[in-house]
Amino acid sequence: MAKGFEIPKQRNEPREKYTAALLAFFLGSFGAHKFYLGEKRLGKEYLFTCWTLIPGVFGIFNSFYLLFMSQSKFDKKYNMVYCESCDDPIAPYSMTTLCGDCA
Repeated sequence: MAKGFEIPKQRNEPREKYTAALLAFFLGSFGAHKFYLGEKRLGKEYLFTCWTLIPGVFGIFNSFYLLFMSQSKFDKKYNMVYCESCDDPIAPYSMTTLCGDCA
């Protein structure tokens, strides 16, 4: 995966699928949903090209994509927690920061 498209590994709060979809539908031309989902590089690209109206079209498509994405797929992509020492995935919404092997 390209460096600019990586999702941050540690999160303070879980992201909500419907919030992301609403942001994509109403503020998608400014990249609000991309910033919310942690994709800062894409969010900046949407913001800097919002005058072309192309990000607005992509935002509408993204809103429907997010709405019809399964919750488990959304969690794996945007809410996964990773081990602090070995970078292995733990689980979505995990309260621990170490996996079973490192604990």
